[in-house]
Amino acid sequence: MYGVLSFQLMRGCVRQYKSWKLRYNATTFAITVTVCYGGVIELYQQYILTDRYGDWGDVAANVAGAILGVVVFRIIFSEYIR
Repeated sequence: MYGVLSFQLMRGCVRQYKSWKLRYNATTFAITVTVCYGGVIELYQQYILTDRYGDWGDVAANVAGAILGVVVFRIIFSEYIR
């Protein structure tokens, strides 16, 4: 799921024409937003929910998924990224 999220964030960022900073920093933006989202979900599970627990292994899997989504995007759409 986090790979799909980062893939879609990359897709949206690369199509930005008004904000050139976002377009040229799409990789950093996509990974940062996806990892922060996954971290917030784990914190929510640990401290708010009573029947769920946060786990560092889940955070690592979220990071791996985020990076994998960006890598797949870069492979498929390499002609759009300069």
